[in-house]
Amino acid sequence: MVAKRIFFGGKDKRDNSVLNNDSLPDNTIPMYGFLSHEDYLLHRSAKQATVDDSFVDEIAGSDHEKAIEMSNYFVQKSFEYLNNDPEAVIRHFNQAWLIDSNNHSVYWGFAIYTANHENNESALKYFDMALEKFDQKYVQSVVSEDRLLCDAAIGYASAYEDGGRMNDTYLDKAKELVSEINAQNAPPHCLALINAFSQLSVHTLKVGDTVGDFTVASIRLSPFVYGDGSQDFTTEYSGATTISGEYYWSEMFDRVCFTPRKEDAPKIPRLEEDTRDAAFCFSNTPFAQKVFASTLVAGSSGDGVKYLATVTIQNYAEIFAHKEASDFAELMSAVLGEN
Repeated sequence: MVAKRIFFGGKDKRDNSVLNNDSLPDNTIPMYGFLSHEDYLLHRSAKQATVDDSFVDEIAGSDHEKAIEMSNYFVQKSFEYLNNDPEAVIRHFNQAWLIDSNNHSVYWGFAIYTANHENNESALKYFDMALEKFDQKYVQSVVSEDRLLCDAAIGYASAYEDGGRMNDTYLDKAKELVSEINAQNAPPHCLALINAFSQLSVHTLKVGDTVGDFTVASIRLSPFVYGDGSQDFTTEYSGATTISGEYYWSEMFDRVCFTPRKEDAPKIPRLEEDTRDAAFCFSNTPFAQKVFASTLVAGSSGDGVKYLATVTIQNYAEIFAHKEASDFAELMSAVLGEN
């Protein structure tokens, strides 16, 4: 994904039946497992209604401003239990929800709780609720709009990655949310996400896309995000192409390598952020050495000495890294001395 995940999570396992007069809701899952606050009020038991009403009356009574204050208090309180008592975390979030179900920070808490204890996709409904209910009057005490937008974007981007990049609506939603973030007010962990979406085409690349003469077969992103928002990645491509250029022995990579001529360079897969010259090494070294044996000298004595050839390659791997790295392609055939 794109940026470091910051979530901690829970399960959602709702029983759709109406609770009987003596039963109590499950206080270990968000919203007690119900679909909404209205749904909960409709189906809670009479016993639970008495408990809830007594709790809310004691905490805030009919004072709406007090309800806002205390709801935020219980949201903040939940974070004190993150590392040692997960059940206390969700219990306090549920208390905040009971006091004021319009507080968007509660749903934000449900989302980050759920993403870590279940999965990112399950958290999205809570992010959607938080975004729908966002109100400036709750901002100062718990979560700002830009923090909410950032965390929701991370949730959607992570769900996109988790699902094998198959659900484009998740990616589109993440991009939409990122576009609404004010970078000047964004928390540090969000800046990497903003930079990633603005700079890295690899985040929008999908299996099946065409790059150069090849088709994307797989994408692997390094989990480490650099300060500028960039990440190392490896993109593997299926397909084949024929190009002309120069082959040579590389002492650095201990392989036969190839640089295509300028007019053939666009056939080689290169994403926008990969500004390296279009060059690669052959992955099947023994075969390449055999094909070029009449001219190629392996080892330091032949390092960098170039010869002309036209080659057909397949199964290209673009390896983008902040340290020295080479792309690889499988050599299928070659005609020496032609260019």
